[in-house]
Amino acid sequence: HGFLRRAAIPLASIESVEAVPLLLEGPEKAAYRRDAHVLAAAGPPQLRLTLKSPLPALGLFGGRHPKGRVILAVDDPLALRAALSV
Repeated sequence: HGFLRRAAIPLASIESVEAVPLLLEGPEKAAYRRDAHVLAAAGPPQLRLTLKSPLPALGLFGGRHPKGRVILAVDDPLALRAALSV
C-alpha cells in the first residue's frame, strides 16, 4: 500500500459519504481512486467521502496535493456513516 497518509477532515467540509463498490478492478479501480486520497492501512477501503472543497493529506514527506475525495478503510463503516449523518 505504500506509506500511510493522514488528514484532518472537519465535519463541515464533508459533502457526502458513500460505500466503495466491491468489484472494481483495473482501469475502473484507477478511475474511481483518481482525485482521491486513499487512507487505508489494511483491508479494502469501504467508504468514500466527497468534500466541499479539496484538502491536503500529510504523508512521510509532507503535504500532498489537495484532493476533493477521501477513500477510507474503517472498522465499522455503518457506524461511521451514521455518526457523520451527511
